[in-house]
Amino acid sequence: MLLAYDINRYVLLGMQQFTGAQGEDLVQWGRDGLAWHSSSSGDFGNSTPGAGQLFLVRGPFVLPQWSTSNTAPGLASVSPSSTSAGSGNMILTVTGSGFLPGAVLQWNGADRTTTFVSSTQLTVAIPASDVSQAGTVTLTVNNPGSGNSSPVTFTMN
Repeated sequence: MLLAYDINRYVLLGMQQFTGAQGEDLVQWGRDGLAWHSSSSGDFGNSTPGAGQLFLVRGPFVLPQWSTSNTAPGLASVSPSSTSAGSGNMILTVTGSGFLPGAVLQWNGADRTTTFVSSTQLTVAIPASDVSQAGTVTLTVNNPGSGNSSPVTFTMN
């Protein structure tokens, strides 16, 4: 899916699903990248293992340099709020306010793969390596061109 934004206010102007010929699907990768998989045997994620090529492209053409600042989002909670150490990959649902497309959750300051759902909700992929040991981490969210939200603590029991 390709998204078009007003570069001054980062307001969504429109979107278009992109599905290329012979199973080439375009997806957003990280904050400033695009990824697509080319395979003659199926769509992205559904092709024969090892078939085709994976292309990753990063740069400011995905998210342009900001000419104005955005306000920091408000982070209210994450669900689940804790997990068992060693539990494996997980998806966090982040609730708050003022989220913009391109908002990213930071796990102890490191960006995690974040999907914008709405101005009040994000989903975040957390790899098993992040929850492999007992402890706590600090979670924050930032919008493109903004500072961080107030922190929330996440616990691995």
